[in-house]
Amino acid sequence: MNSESKFMKAVKLVNLISMLCLVVELAFLINNLQRITFAIAIFTYLTEVIVEKKWRQLRWENSFRQWFFIVIIFYFLLQFLYFPFEKNTALFGTYIEERIPFLIFGIVGLLGFNSYFKLKYFAWTFIITSFLIGVFLLSKMTPEIWNSENRNSLFGLIRIQYVNQHMKLNYYFNLSLIFSYYLLVHYARKRVLWPRFALIIVAAVIVVNLFLSEGRVGLITSFVLLTMFIIRYFWHKSRILTFVSTSLFILLAIALVKGNPRLSEENLKREPRLVIWKIAVDEIVKSDFAGVGVSTAANNMTIEFAKRGMFNNKHTHNVFLQSTLEYGVIGLLVTFAMFILGYYSVSHSFSLIMSFLLMTTLMQLMMGSFERDLNPTVFLICFILIVQQDLADKKKLAVTVE
Repeated sequence: MNSESKFMKAVKLVNLISMLCLVVELAFLINNLQRITFAIAIFTYLTEVIVEKKWRQLRWENSFRQWFFIVIIFYFLLQFLYFPFEKNTALFGTYIEERIPFLIFGIVGLLGFNSYFKLKYFAWTFIITSFLIGVFLLSKMTPEIWNSENRNSLFGLIRIQYVNQHMKLNYYFNLSLIFSYYLLVHYARKRVLWPRFALIIVAAVIVVNLFLSEGRVGLITSFVLLTMFIIRYFWHKSRILTFVSTSLFILLAIALVKGNPRLSEENLKREPRLVIWKIAVDEIVKSDFAGVGVSTAANNMTIEFAKRGMFNNKHTHNVFLQSTLEYGVIGLLVTFAMFILGYYSVSHSFSLIMSFLLMTTLMQLMMGSFERDLNPTVFLICFILIVQQDLADKKKLAVTVE
C-alpha cells in the first residue's frame, strides 16, 4: 500500500509538472514538443483515473458547473451528429483534432484535477512566460522598426517567427493580466510589496506588446480589463483615488489607441470582417438556420470568399455565426450556454475572476474562433483551475468552521 501511494504521488506530480510545461508551450505555435507534453499529461491523468477509479467519486449535483462540462462535451459531439448529413466531409478530420480538447477537458472537468493543482502555480506560470516572451520580443525591435510606418506589421512578423500569431498570443497575454490581478489582490491582503511591484512591471510589458501588435481586439480587451482592475482595486480605498487613477489610465488608453495605425478610421472602414459576416449571414439563411455541419460550412465559406478575392480563409470570424452556420439554432444556443453556465459555475468569491476570463474569451471570439484564434485548451485549463480552486477553498473554509 505504501509503495502504491508513493507511485501515485509520483504520477500526480508528473501530471502537474507536465500541465505546467504545457501552459508554457501553449504560448507558442503548435509543435511536436507540445504534443509530447500533452501526451504525458493525458497518460498520467488516465493512470490516476484508472488506479483511483475516479468515476466512483463522481456525484451528480445538477450544478451549473457540471452542466457546463456536459455542454462542452455535447458541443464536441455535435459534429458527429451532423456528419451523416454533410455534403462535403474533406475537413471533418481536421475539426475533430482541433476540437477534441472540448471532449478531453469536459471529462477532466467532471472528474477534476488532483489536489496538487493550485491556481497560483498556473497563474505565475502564465505571468512569467508572458513577461519573458514580451521582453524577448521587445529586444528584437530595432530603431528602424520603431520608426517605421509599418511598425505593427513588422512586429507581427517577429512574433510569428519566434512565438505565435497575434490573436492567440494576445489572448495568452490578457489571461496573464487577469492572473496578475488575482495575485495582486492576494498579496495586497498579505501586505507584501515586492510581488505587487513585479506584477505591475509585468502588466506594463504586456501592454506595450499589445500596443505593438497587429491585433486590435487584444489591445482593447487589455484596456477594458485594466480599467476594471483599477476601479475594483481602489474603490474601497478611496473614491477620489479611484476617479483620478481611472481617468489618467483612460487618457493613456485613448492616446495609445490613436497611436495604433490599425485602429485608425481609415483602417476600420476597410475592415474585411464586415464582408465576411455578411457572407456568413447569407449562408446561414440559405441553410434555413438548421446548420450544414463543420466541414461543409468551411467548404462553403471558402468558395464564397474566393469569389470575392478573399483566399485562404474558411471561417466566419465570429463564434456565434460559426456555430449557427455549422449546427443551426442548436449550435447558437450551445455556445450561449457555455458562457452563461460558465459564469454561474463558481461561488461569489471567484465570480469576478471568472467573469474576467469569460469576458476576455468572448471578446476574442466575437472576432475569431476557438480553434484559429484562441486555442480551446488554454481557455478550458484556466476555467477548470478556477472552478477547482473555488471548490478547494470552500472545502477548506468548511473544515475551518467545523
